[in-house]
Amino acid sequence: MTDFSHLADSSGKKETARYTFFEILGEPWLDVRLADESNKPFFNALLRRQQQSRRGFRMRQISTETLRQRRMEDARLYAKFVVVGWGNVTDKNGEDVPFTVEDCKKFLRMIPYWLFDELRDFASDPSSFLTEDEPDPANTEKN
Repeated sequence: MTDFSHLADSSGKKETARYTFFEILGEPWLDVRLADESNKPFFNALLRRQQQSRRGFRMRQISTETLRQRRMEDARLYAKFVVVGWGNVTDKNGEDVPFTVEDCKKFLRMIPYWLFDELRDFASDPSSFLTEDEPDPANTEKN
């Protein structure tokens, strides 16, 4: 019988990856965990939120206010379960801010929505967590 168990090996993945906001002065960076089902606390929080959303679900169009509220909730979940550290993050006076979950939530809620969306894309993409010696399949030429 053919054995493909080597394909399930996740040893080629880093536990965290660094995301840099090049568009923000000082280029703050965040160390993040993968935001998918492998991050059990994060995924369970998403499932709980989805169950709560279903309870109050009615047929309606999604408004920009609904999207804003969803981003605010995602910022809370990312601060609690995905972001594990940061650097080059400063307050409005230019003082370095040490990482805390509460300050991270405030930071994520204040950055422009499109930057937060880019962070979500990065953190939910397993290829962002490949080790340096493992090639990114998207950049590997096909034989």
